Amino acid sequence: MKWSAELICELTQQSLENANHSDLAYLALTGKIELPVRDALGAHISRRWPELTAAREYKRRDLVVLQDARPLAAIEGKMWISFEANFPKKLHHKNPKEGLVAASLSDMKKLRTLAKGSSCVIFTSTVLVGADLGQLDPRHKFAIKYARWHRRGPCNEENLMQAHDRGVSTYRDAMTQYGLASSARLFSGVAFGAPVVGDVVICQIDP
Repeated sequence: MKWSAELICELTQQSLENANHSDLAYLALTGKIELPVRDALGAHISRRWPELTAAREYKRRDLVVLQDARPLAAIEGKMWISFEANFPKKLHHKNPKEGLVAASLSDMKKLRTLAKGSSCVIFTSTVLVGADLGQLDPRHKFAIKYARWHRRGPCNEENLMQAHDRGVSTYRDAMTQYGLASSARLFSGVAFGAPVVGDVVICQIDP
């Protein structure tokens, strides 16, 4: 099997195809959905290839796929609000805790350490989430994480999907300088009255 960004994208999408999209919307609005996405991917790989071991938090990496204890693929995940990628200063901020690309570069360094001297293929997995908080039931506003960035979403005549898709495309394009990148829609649902959409961007990191 050839591990690639496109394959990891497809597997991530498949792992959630039977999930309730509004449940995923809730998870995305109230916390770090990259962890449930990672867990679903690991379970899906284990079902599809019983001979492989999909290990969560293996040597402090989010998900590592092994065969006979030999790492074949390693994935490190993050979540960002898709609209953040539409602001160049945020996209390219040099602090990994503030900048989308810098956070991925930090993950790359961590993954390369694991893969050094082996044939392990390494990937970053970034879940990008957008929501229209203009439709949020105000009774639930205290439950929303990262509300400030959600509220900076659609600009001018853009709607939620246009602003979200622009952020996904911008981030994916920024990551192509580090390796092959692919993206896929994971869900589109409603939580607390607010429409929420989520995509994943997978980047296969160049050696």
